Amino acid sequence: MENWKNKISLVTSDDFAAKEQMKNTFRLFFCFEAPTAKVLFIPLNEKFKSTSKIYTKALLLSFQRELIEEDDVEFALDVLNLFNLSYNNELTLTVTQQKELKHILDFFVIEYSKEHGSYLIIKSVLKIIMLSLIRIKEKEFLPKDINQNRVYQFLNLMEQNFQHETDTNFYAKKIKISDKRLNQILKEKLRFTAKQLIVQRQLTEIKRELLKKDKTVKQIAFTYNFNSVSAFSRFFKRYEGISPIQFTSKD
Repeated sequence: MENWKNKISLVTSDDFAAKEQMKNTFRLFFCFEAPTAKVLFIPLNEKFKSTSKIYTKALLLSFQRELIEEDDVEFALDVLNLFNLSYNNELTLTVTQQKELKHILDFFVIEYSKEHGSYLIIKSVLKIIMLSLIRIKEKEFLPKDINQNRVYQFLNLMEQNFQHETDTNFYAKKIKISDKRLNQILKEKLRFTAKQLIVQRQLTEIKRELLKKDKTVKQIAFTYNFNSVSAFSRFFKRYEGISPIQFTSKD
């Protein structure tokens, strides 16, 4: 596949913020500095916030959402859930997890750096990386944690309905618990209420659609069940501090 590096970006120097330019992407920051290794999950359209620290054993891996949607729906949902569950969060790696993940990443870096690297290999290794992170993340919870299962249920339902359904009661009924109990569980596990998560998911997708510029603001507004462009603009400005038009022109 030609120009596959438009879908995947890898930065291995310390100047991450300056060199990382891709939009509409998920980002993974791997840091293997002593004393602990960690992975930082950066949700769709959120920028990597670098510090003044110079990293010598770190890399920033970015990939467009469309890349995971080329595979099966279940895998795409697992990846979306991984970033939702890890919102503004780091994953600390054990020594064993660090070694296993670094081995996979080393292979990824070698193939990515080749002049004629294989897109199929890169994509396959990326999937292995994501599946490894999903497995590590799942180990943080008890296998039979019923509330964690409810979180996954909510996130899957949200992914299917967030564009047109923002009522917490809708999701609570599907999961067969009260809306109050659903919010208690989400606050405990994710530190956000259902409404906050739905709004964040909407904003993430709205920003992605605005940046693509293949739909008008009016079309996007009606997709999300706003009865007018002005109502949509007020919603967007309330959370982002600027209007949709200002957002599309700020770059």
